[in-house]
Amino acid sequence: MSSKTAPRAQVALAVVVAASASLLTRTLDRLQHDNLGFDPDRLTAIEVRVPRDANYTATALNDLMDRLAARVAALPNVTSASAGINTPFTNAGISGWVSAESESQAQHAIDPYSDLEFMQPNYFNVLLRMPRTA
Repeated sequence: MSSKTAPRAQVALAVVVAASASLLTRTLDRLQHDNLGFDPDRLTAIEVRVPRDANYTATALNDLMDRLAARVAALPNVTSASAGINTPFTNAGISGWVSAESESQAQHAIDPYSDLEFMQPNYFNVLLRMPRTA
């Protein structure tokens, strides 16, 4: 590169980087203020921690969550309640491989690794029944 074209290329690259940064900032700002379709001020998330040494079976843990959701739904001013493994829009939960029961070890080796989310059947109905925003 000649001594005259190097500064021009640097300026052009700086303009591209600045424009990209500006567009990214606007996009992130819009996403942060995006309308989710419900009023988050009327949504409460409660975290329940079960001790690891409690030795809950999956059935017992599901029963516990069902009973807790029913008790919360019975509280005054609560319109509905549901339970899930983690709250929406968080970077939490369980990760694991998605596989079929009868597949071989070779097939399992290429199974996709995914985030797994578990919730009660009425989980999304609870969100959809919330007062809608414009």
